[in-house]
Amino acid sequence: MEISSDHYDFKGLSELRARADSRSEEAAREAGKQFEAMFFKMMLKSMREASEPLKSGLFDSAAMDNYTEMFDAQVSQAMAQRGSLGVADWLVQHLNTVGAIRGNGSDD
Repeated sequence: MEISSDHYDFKGLSELRARADSRSEEAAREAGKQFEAMFFKMMLKSMREASEPLKSGLFDSAAMDNYTEMFDAQVSQAMAQRGSLGVADWLVQHLNTVGAIRGNGSDD
């Protein structure tokens, strides 16, 4: 299952939470992708804040700020879907190591 392309998909997040109770590898990988998307979004926000003094002010408005925030969220989702940082892979590997993920097809 892919992560939602919409960063405000609360239904998808609640479905992920329900599947995480099964302790499956798929749910862990998806949670890792969501975390990676959140990390990317925070990183983009920090980079925009750091470059604030360089802005010209020509396009400053509340609407532009909203669109920029939505754009950053969508870019974050796309980057996380590609697995750019490998957080999802690392999370699954770690959870397998500590035994927090049930084996495929087993009913522990």
